[in-house]
Amino acid sequence: MKKVLAANPRTIMVLVSSFPYTITWSQEHVPAILHMAHSSQDEGWALAQVLFGDYNPGGHTSVSWPASLDQLPPMLDYDIRHGRTYMYLKGAPLYPFGHGLSYTTFQFARLRTDKPALAQNGQIAVSVDVTNTGTVAGDAVPQLYVQHLGSKVERPALKLAGFSRIHLAPGETKDRADPADRVAARLLGHRTEGVRR
Repeated sequence: MKKVLAANPRTIMVLVSSFPYTITWSQEHVPAILHMAHSSQDEGWALAQVLFGDYNPGGHTSVSWPASLDQLPPMLDYDIRHGRTYMYLKGAPLYPFGHGLSYTTFQFARLRTDKPALAQNGQIAVSVDVTNTGTVAGDAVPQLYVQHLGSKVERPALKLAGFSRIHLAPGETKDRADPADRVAARLLGHRTEGVRR
């Protein structure tokens, strides 16, 4: 990669893989990185559409990408609580679980819940206004994470409770509401104070 970049500083790195790599040097030096999973016979077509701007990508990472191999437990350690997943990862990753970029930008505002408190086994809806602040249409992916506050046993630092994909024209705003089920509600501690704003 270093030799290619030295020959052409306007290089785009295309990484085709089913799993993350530690690409910290590339993140710091390469102007653009595109990751895609194996897409069979349409892989070349899909890649060309994104690179030439005919398709605005909206995908997000399904795993955390470590900034260093030191962040990972030994290969044969399958206990997720030792840092194998985003829920228990120690330190800041290069790309967190749920990370994604596109050719436009989005603003998330007015995070709110439909109730000030929850009953046992209750449900709460979490809403947010999503605005496309860029100049091209694109897909935003709002994500709701929860955490257990004051647990007596080890719990995930964060747990994905819901997400959605919303297509927005430039300047368009949509209100997105996602219900958090009773498991998520218990993790929220039965109070909206458990919602990260």
